[in-house]
Amino acid sequence: MSTHRHLKRALALYAIVAATVLTARTGAAAQPAGTASHATHDAIVNDAMYQLAITFYGGTLPDFARHDLPSIASGPSPDLAHWMFPFAPAGHSDPRALARSLLQETTFLRSSAPDPWRTFFANLLANAVADAIISSPFRTDIIAAMVRQDDRCFAVVDAFGEQTHQLFPFAAEAPHAGVADECHLEVATTLPLSYLATDAGEYGDALVPMFLIPGYLRYVIQHELGHTIAYWLETTRVDGAERLGQLIAARYAEATRNGLHTSCYGSRSPGEYWADATALYLSPLAAASLGEGDGNEAVTGAPCASGLSPEAAAMAGSKGVGSVPGAHLILLMQPELYNLLESVYGSPPAYAPARRESR
Repeated sequence: MSTHRHLKRALALYAIVAATVLTARTGAAAQPAGTASHATHDAIVNDAMYQLAITFYGGTLPDFARHDLPSIASGPSPDLAHWMFPFAPAGHSDPRALARSLLQETTFLRSSAPDPWRTFFANLLANAVADAIISSPFRTDIIAAMVRQDDRCFAVVDAFGEQTHQLFPFAAEAPHAGVADECHLEVATTLPLSYLATDAGEYGDALVPMFLIPGYLRYVIQHELGHTIAYWLETTRVDGAERLGQLIAARYAEATRNGLHTSCYGSRSPGEYWADATALYLSPLAAASLGEGDGNEAVTGAPCASGLSPEAAAMAGSKGVGSVPGAHLILLMQPELYNLLESVYGSPPAYAPARRESR
């Protein structure tokens, strides 16, 4: 199926999602469905997206996710950018200047979407990368690795309808929100509804616009960036001591042995542990990947399905859900991991609510 047809399906689905996702659970009226079949479709899409959002944020939606979605019918807008990530980094040099420099100096950061979405998603990707490395002691090494990549390698935000298993080099993989190796980083903007809802039935191939979950696309980008940086710096000595790959493996073993995993998915392997820790460390709020994993169940006995581990969710809840920065949650759960992340990325970013800039 062509990208254009996928785009039409994604935009048509958005007309349903915009009226129902998140806001339906906070008292906002949904648009009436045209038929009983549409009503079933609406309910399935709404429930799947709502469950995704509350799982991502550890069971409670932050206040900024309770407002009406902006329209994407006329293309990207400042309101949409604000909806997707209503925070601005504070307290260090301007990451926006670094983002512009990354886009100018390398072809590694890109989007396969048609304009104006290509520019919008490429800027979002560059800003997420800049925020991650702006304070890193290894920033020069990381940028040099990006610049060295030729056209075979890329960090890309997919066009609507494209899936990670359809593009090189991940052709053998099933659909994912994101994938990465030492040469590629790819994140999806749309996923099949069946990726989220086992009861999707005949609507399972409907494409859900995942980038409309507040904060989610940025989190996925920085999760996948964590993988790529781990490849680039695997043999680099951190603080003049052990190599990064060895330190990640040691922290992972410690978390597994003592029940210190912050996310279910991060417990699957040292690589996923580091990638999820990277995204959480850089997040203004406690959140976690939506993939499945066992978390700390072997140690604590508490089942872990997706999102934050029960232990991390309880820790965040005890401090006030919606107010705990991701880095602070890591510090509470596993200080040794926090110290390693700080050695690689520098001090965690401080965030302030961003001012909405409407056109």
